[in-house]
Amino acid sequence: VRTAAGATAEYNGQEQTADVSQLVFEPALSDTSHIHSAGSGTNVGSYNFNIYSDQQGYDLVDSGTHTFTITPKVLTATLTGTNSFSKVYDGTTAMAALTQSTDYQFIGMVDGDVLGLTGTGNYADKNVGESKSIVFTGLSLTGADAGNYNFTTTSLTGNMGKITPKELTVALTGTNKVSKVYDGATTVTTALTQGADYQFIGMVDGDVLGLTG
Repeated sequence: VRTAAGATAEYNGQEQTADVSQLVFEPALSDTSHIHSAGSGTNVGSYNFNIYSDQQGYDLVDSGTHTFTITPKVLTATLTGTNSFSKVYDGTTAMAALTQSTDYQFIGMVDGDVLGLTGTGNYADKNVGESKSIVFTGLSLTGADAGNYNFTTTSLTGNMGKITPKELTVALTGTNKVSKVYDGATTVTTALTQGADYQFIGMVDGDVLGLTG
């Protein structure tokens, strides 16, 4: 009996041996139940193996060492939750790093494997609001078992962003800055001027704000 070709299997996190039914036997065999493979692997890669028979009275003449290949498992990711991506207004669209389970979940991940995900996230705009559109791009799979997967998700999008208002206070500045000629009334007639008369505490650099009263 002569054999040709090798065998393949998809990664499943377990130790696997070559499936002899994938081999091509010459001449063809109708029953391969007594033929087994010697050699195994767990992670994605190629492994050498030989075959043998447990049937007494027969010798299996093999053509040599064969290759058993474990191929990557397809893996995708999806965002989770509602308003999961929340931050206090900071004047930018930048988002914090992704957190597994809280922000996203893998689909196709083998239990017990260690995986992570990195990427750059942005809100659709910088303004305060709920259920805001968000997108993560430049996704990259990380973790000890990343090499065993074919990660096919190129971006993550959703309407689960939330930006909350930033606390802002105001304080008067200077001494005797607000003045007028006596007119018998207590009303201040001069409009307030930012910087000269008052300042905001907590204002994001570059924002345009004013004060009336």
